[in-house]
Amino acid sequence: LGTNFSKAYDIQVLGKDEKKHYAYQTCFGPGIWRSMAALIGIHGDDQGLVLPFDVAPIQIVIVPVTFADKPEATKNIVKLCETLEAQLRKAGYRVKFDNGPDSPGAKYNHWELHGVPLRLELGPKEVEQNACSLVRRTERKRVSIALADVEQEIKKQAIALDKDIEKKAETYFKDNTRSADTLTDLKKTLQQHKGFVKAPYCSMRKDGEACSDKLQKETEGAVVCGTLYPQEEKVKAG
Repeated sequence: LGTNFSKAYDIQVLGKDEKKHYAYQTCFGPGIWRSMAALIGIHGDDQGLVLPFDVAPIQIVIVPVTFADKPEATKNIVKLCETLEAQLRKAGYRVKFDNGPDSPGAKYNHWELHGVPLRLELGPKEVEQNACSLVRRTERKRVSIALADVEQEIKKQAIALDKDIEKKAETYFKDNTRSADTLTDLKKTLQQHKGFVKAPYCSMRKDGEACSDKLQKETEGAVVCGTLYPQEEKVKAG
């Protein structure tokens, strides 16, 4: 950040020369909005948000499948949904029972758009079988589970969802990464491909900043991001 903010807020330090100087500042830690933007941009799909289970504000949504001409069945469905909501909330999950006037299909779209990881559906058939249908946001396939096993199954599905998200992100990164051995190769690759390029680089430390500036200028904005996490790759000799 240089001295931009220290000048604005008059933050000064005493230097070795016994004179006051404006402090040079850096941004420390992840910018939370940048982290959120990355999460949305990398994991989201055409249906909306896709959120890791622990991050999602609502982890589970319960949707009743009711029929106007079956008031008694509707009453039983709603009662079972309320019981299930209370049970899951007591177990520590962030749950929403959507008993609004919209159709089940509209509710499915709404909560997929908002990235809710797991959806539980209960209709007349589920009430009869003392079960519910579960849909994972990343798979969108229905599986029937007994209500007696619902908490155990949610734990499994939450882990599976996070693995789906991780696998998709790794595939995205892998499929959007190319390699270049020289600056000429790098420029050509970036013109043809707007993703990531791996290249041997002089230094990730401060002494590599001049090269980074040159690269950014000559490639119309390419940014040196750093090395792969968590293990750096060995750069081949030469």
